[in-house]
Amino acid sequence: MIETRKDSQKVTCPYCSEQYEITLYTQVNAVTDPELKELVITGKLFESECPHCGRVQYMTYDCVYTDDLKKELVLLGSTDNSRDDFVPYLRKVMAARPSEYDFLRAVSAPEQLAEKVLEKEYDADDRIVEIAKSAVLRDLEKEAPHKKVLGLIYNLARDDHGREAEGFMIVDGHHVASDFVPLKQNAISMLEDRYGSLLNNPETEPVIDQNWAAEFLEANRQAPLPEEPVIDLS
Repeated sequence: MIETRKDSQKVTCPYCSEQYEITLYTQVNAVTDPELKELVITGKLFESECPHCGRVQYMTYDCVYTDDLKKELVLLGSTDNSRDDFVPYLRKVMAARPSEYDFLRAVSAPEQLAEKVLEKEYDADDRIVEIAKSAVLRDLEKEAPHKKVLGLIYNLARDDHGREAEGFMIVDGHHVASDFVPLKQNAISMLEDRYGSLLNNPETEPVIDQNWAAEFLEANRQAPLPEEPVIDLS
């Protein structure tokens, strides 16, 4: 079992230039420390408030997240390069201990880590979610071209009618914005029916993101994205 581990580090506030000490959680065990799991989901684990000026800066650092009950291990690399450095290690874990963890992923941003945790929490296949993002981005470009969209994060939320719906929070900068784009009720199941038989089971690639989705769709041109919109902007 990978235990929670924390380290201390001095940082310089980018706003007032004063130094202060922060706590970095380089390993998080969601079973023994469920409160840290909530901080991962909200992103607050990677926020730091300066004690001198009160401004908040967002930190990204290497972090190992595990949930032994869900057989989940996600490695956060502070950059795309450090994320990719984790990939050979994850492949070794897949080969050597396939029964210990059946969900192994590598990500390069705190919001991506939060998304992987939420997907596992809601029993959502992250490969289908990434394919859904491709369809959502296409639909937003047509239906709501004014929206600033730097990324999408899967979540469950209440739509404008108060109903719980699957959808995506829009990333518009350093953090996830409050703007929620709901999916049509059957969108995920429709994509599962369309692509489920084309997916490897289990998935052997630890990096499942929009690049993966683009490569998957390119390799499976016989099954293009459905023409009908998947988002519900009614």
